Amino acid sequence: MPYIPLLWPGELFMTQQGALSSFDLTSWPGFSGFSNLCWGSQRGDTWHSSVFHSGCDGKGYTLYIARVTYSSNEKIVGAYTRTTWGGGGYAGDASSAIFQLSPVVWKTTAGSGPYSGASNAIYRSNNYGPTFGNAHDWYVSSNMKTGYVNMGYAYKCRTGNYGTNTCRNDFIGSYSSWSIQEAEMWSVN
Repeated sequence: MPYIPLLWPGELFMTQQGALSSFDLTSWPGFSGFSNLCWGSQRGDTWHSSVFHSGCDGKGYTLYIARVTYSSNEKIVGAYTRTTWGGGGYAGDASSAIFQLSPVVWKTTAGSGPYSGASNAIYRSNNYGPTFGNAHDWYVSSNMKTGYVNMGYAYKCRTGNYGTNTCRNDFIGSYSSWSIQEAEMWSVN
């Protein structure tokens, strides 16, 4: 069945509550619930990393969800971290995770990959969208719609190994021929 575009800001988060509940985010120390939409495409926020950073830096725990298409396929993917997006360079968080909500529900945590520990969970730069892992396991470019997937370095692949199409395709469809259609970043503050 074809996907029907979202109608209101926050709908992507709301429609994925069942799948997200399997990750038990409420067990995080200091977690009070994702209640602030700090950046959202359906709200009309500009598709640019500077707008994402101005809305989400310094907000504490964040949850990113995106509807991604590649070829004629679609996946709902995302990530979360307890580390702030403010600042620059790599930041660590053993609780950070990259996940897929559709068609398969699974997640992988920072440091589970064979080549890097949790100290490189996210990469912070005003010229980047949300970026995870120090080989940029998942990089979202400044236009917030494109980027690349190099899964398996800091975050373990569900299938395949680092640098293989099997791993990349399982997560998002390809290395870089995907496009984000809708996205939201939620924070607890």
